[in-house]
Amino acid sequence: MKTEKFNDLFFFGPKSKIKAGDGLKKGRFPFYTSSPILSKWIDTEQHFDEALVFGTGGLASIHYVNEPFSTSTDCLVAIAKTKKSFNVKFVFYYIFSNIQILEQGFKGAGLKHISKPYIQNLDIPLPNLEIQDKIVAILDKAKNLIEKRERTIEMSEELLRATFLDMFGDSILNPKGWTKVHLEFLCSKIIDCPHETPEYIDGKSDYYCVRSSDIQRNYLDLKETKTVSQETYLGRISRHKPNKGEVIYTREGGRLGNAARVPENYNICLGQRMMLFIADKKVANNEFIWGLLNSDSIKKQVINMSGGGAAPRINIRQLRTLEVIKPTVELQNLFASRVNKIDLVTDKFKQSLKEINNLFNSLSQKAFVGDLDFNTAVDLEVLLENDYQFFKENSDVKSIQLLLERLDKCELNEKKFYEQEIYDKAKGFVFELLQEETVKQVFDEKTKRVKLTV
Repeated sequence: MKTEKFNDLFFFGPKSKIKAGDGLKKGRFPFYTSSPILSKWIDTEQHFDEALVFGTGGLASIHYVNEPFSTSTDCLVAIAKTKKSFNVKFVFYYIFSNIQILEQGFKGAGLKHISKPYIQNLDIPLPNLEIQDKIVAILDKAKNLIEKRERTIEMSEELLRATFLDMFGDSILNPKGWTKVHLEFLCSKIIDCPHETPEYIDGKSDYYCVRSSDIQRNYLDLKETKTVSQETYLGRISRHKPNKGEVIYTREGGRLGNAARVPENYNICLGQRMMLFIADKKVANNEFIWGLLNSDSIKKQVINMSGGGAAPRINIRQLRTLEVIKPTVELQNLFASRVNKIDLVTDKFKQSLKEINNLFNSLSQKAFVGDLDFNTAVDLEVLLENDYQFFKENSDVKSIQLLLERLDKCELNEKKFYEQEIYDKAKGFVFELLQEETVKQVFDEKTKRVKLTV
């Protein structure tokens, strides 16, 4: 397989002068920053060509864009050279699937950055265009599944915010007329982090030291969390050991105001700029405090109190005396019950997302070393996401047999079938296959029962 230098395939567009902070929650065009996640929008477009967008500071990131868009100052925009015949999205998938290639280019003390010359010098493998197109088509199917799961998870999280607002109202405007108290009144303890920098270990231990970046969309994500020794951990929990459900909070920096609950069965200690809230069960519960701190009105109030700036911060005294609503314990407990039910559903979606990400990684790794079998590469779950006609055209004996085996084990919510809808669709497809005699019923002498076979 031939390779080409990135610089021979792409040129870089002019650098943006728009700051990342100028992005909007809603706007006409996507607005890319150095973040791996697109979360901002803007009302003016800078670029119109199919392009790759690289974040230059912090974490390695790459985006594929094929619509009008804008970027912040900390991005590079690569546009294909007109005389080259290749699939731009193929290059995106190659780099995205081998993100360590970009990670190796981030240098410097403090916030690390990647340079334009480093990206220009990357080697890009290019099979013939037909193969590129086939690989992109397969990875698109898996990527669409990932995006669908992510949207479902986002909807579950939005449901929690809407549930809080419906039950308690805006905590600043207080339309329901709740008693107002200082935040500390709702807590049995408010713990600030130790003020010395933790000594992290190389590799991983069982003792997680949570930083602001570990709170993602109001939940703790421990995949990239740094760990410490048992001795350091015990020192950092000397005042209190974080327990399941207690609320970890970011009190400084760009993630100021984000809150998450401590998960079960993890040894957690507080990193720098973090706090812990423990509900006083006589007047509150942890789920309510978590929802309260993550509510839009409280977040806005905290940011206003911090004074803004490049590194906003709020001190523990300000948080203790923050004026908040105090609904009845009975209503808070009802909210907690609903939170736990939504969490159960969301956890299933997250497990499904993990499986699909594994599928994507497996397909992409095979694709870029030439091991991908295009006739069997479409995973069963991808087939089940589409209609029966698509299933007929893309399935083979192997995938149909796999479908029968999974249904035979009644694997609803285990291993692959995480949703009732997918499970029911799988049974419907088997019925269609029986009607067309692609699948037949035979009597198994060994088990003394009827089974399905291809």
